[in-house]
Amino acid sequence: MRRIRNDLRSITAFIFISTLGLGAACANDDAEQACGGNGELHGDHCHCDPGYVLSKDEQNCLPAGTGGADSSDADTAEPTGTDTMGADTTGTDSAGTDGEGTDSDAEEALMFTPGEVRAFTEVVDTKRVWVLEAIEDTRVLNLEIYEAFGGPTTPTSVPLTAEETNYATCGTCLLFRDGCETHDDHFHCGRTWMPEVGGTITLTALGTSAGSLFAGEIEGVTLREVTIAEDFTTTPVPGGETIVLETWSFEATLASEGSGEAECGGHGHEHDGHCHCDPGYMPDPQDPLHCIPVCCRRSGSA
Repeated sequence: MRRIRNDLRSITAFIFISTLGLGAACANDDAEQACGGNGELHGDHCHCDPGYVLSKDEQNCLPAGTGGADSSDADTAEPTGTDTMGADTTGTDSAGTDGEGTDSDAEEALMFTPGEVRAFTEVVDTKRVWVLEAIEDTRVLNLEIYEAFGGPTTPTSVPLTAEETNYATCGTCLLFRDGCETHDDHFHCGRTWMPEVGGTITLTALGTSAGSLFAGEIEGVTLREVTIAEDFTTTPVPGGETIVLETWSFEATLASEGSGEAECGGHGHEHDGHCHCDPGYMPDPQDPLHCIPVCCRRSGSA
């Protein structure tokens, strides 16, 4: 019985409150119609709520920007907020990608323009080796192809995989050095770079005799600064410099090496009865007055 009574009380209270609401709505109906419900009638004109402006007959309040008596203020406000300082002007176009965004952060590519390019080829233990050396002031770029380490023997494109980033494993080896000083017939250099994974070396001519061509293109290569140990293991320099190399095309007439008639086989200089060999070469264990490509040591054939 108490539950039924309580339910009836709740229903009665709901009807009472609803009736009050309807009464209030009816009582305020005329007031809401004044000034369009967006202000208060004061004498013979309206005082409008924020965001509304007085109509020209001063009897109504209109949303800002719809042409009221003070519409000049409203008309200038919206364009300033949306068009002038919004996404179109201050956002993506002005300060985004087109202005100070991604484009300005891109690393500028190094244009390598050597004044001298030379190349040779020879056969070592039945495997052919090609070496190209390009010199630009204190910079020297070497491209070395070792058949014994899987390097190509005919024109092709070589993607630079992880094997090609390590001088101990590369068959198509790209080395870039800077801070180089000429010492007799070779260079002493301060810093060395080898490729990161990525990029391509395309060989368009891979001659095998003196007078033939060694030609191609290096494209999409980023070089990282490295150190190369005595066993040719290559280690990136912590915090070392990276260089984006601009696409570079090369062409050189091959010289035939390996006759042994030149001092140290043409790849070093004699000093106290033995050879100081050029980078990429080592003294021949069987003949200390002759320099042979490091591929022989790397392959364990020497």
